[in-house]
Amino acid sequence: MTLQELGSIGELLGAFATIATLAYLAVQIRQNTRATRVSSLQYTLDGGRDHTIQPLLNHPDLVEVYARGMAAYEEVSAPEQARFTWFVVETVLQMQNVMQLHDEGILDDVNYEAWLVYTAAILRTPGGSIVWPQVSAIVSPTIADELANFLADRPDGPSLLEVMPVMDARKWNTGRTR
Repeated sequence: MTLQELGSIGELLGAFATIATLAYLAVQIRQNTRATRVSSLQYTLDGGRDHTIQPLLNHPDLVEVYARGMAAYEEVSAPEQARFTWFVVETVLQMQNVMQLHDEGILDDVNYEAWLVYTAAILRTPGGSIVWPQVSAIVSPTIADELANFLADRPDGPSLLEVMPVMDARKWNTGRTR
């Protein structure tokens, strides 16, 4: 075997090693991208729970504020109106995170639609419909337009009070005067 033939074999082996390395890197990048996407999705879903559900569970007085804000916004105190309004802002910002994950292909259509339905159900409550113009003015136009279009395209969608009657404070007998 000549030196030239050995050199050709060496080049061929080098080419195979390069291809194998590139294939390995492609697999690693794909796995890392998937892990990053899953992590981003989990972070967003946890954020919804941590910013909405956990405070309600840890501070039962907030359940009443949110429920009364949804049902009879004009009848709650100004500080309670502010708390309810910030609850709606938080919900819309969470929806914006979900929308970004959907736009990036991380969240599928079914789950995206579920988040839209949930957010719209809050905005369709009597209180939600009062604060929505204020909230839509301070969030990004992208999410404001997405929610406005969703609400307009489905004008007969239910409010959260219809879907979850337990949250309808108008039906509660709390002994409070409103």
